[in-house]
Amino acid sequence: MADVKRVLVANRGEIALRIIRAAKECGFVAVAIYSQDDAKSLHVSRADEAILLEGNGPSAYLNAEQIVQAAVDSDCFAIHPGYGFLSEQASFLDLVERSSLLFIGPTQEQLALLGDKEKACSFARKQGLPTLLSSGVLTNSSDLLAFCENGVADLPVILKAVSGGGGRGLRIVQSKHDSDLLFEQASAE
Repeated sequence: MADVKRVLVANRGEIALRIIRAAKECGFVAVAIYSQDDAKSLHVSRADEAILLEGNGPSAYLNAEQIVQAAVDSDCFAIHPGYGFLSEQASFLDLVERSSLLFIGPTQEQLALLGDKEKACSFARKQGLPTLLSSGVLTNSSDLLAFCENGVADLPVILKAVSGGGGRGLRIVQSKHDSDLLFEQASAE
């Protein structure tokens, strides 16, 4: 079986199931990873092999070193991150490539461009694509309130951290009274 290509699926749940199915359709061995609390998850039983990670919950799927080592130890040639978790982290892609594995996903350049919301929106506008109204980069909640009070936008607004991804750094500001706390929370993620 050494000549069969093996892909480590660095995700869980429905995302992992789709990647596992696609890998098998391509003739690859699908190697899943899982945390102890996901041991009975469908993606674990549908994979050709499954590797138990240290840790529980989502944090287990964010340990880049452990995941890359699992791929190396199980003789995988590639890692498919799916989306969310480590899929948007350039440092993960770098670690995968330094370990002589193939990263099935975007390039470093694409991650750098699209991993930053402001850069991504600017690029889209330059290509003539429509984008939502944006305040641009804000440095504090006072800037956010000024943007809303100048008649450019009305509350509620969606506040997004420039480098957030996978739902991180995303808050809905319903009232100006919540703006300080929500800005701080979004910035911290």
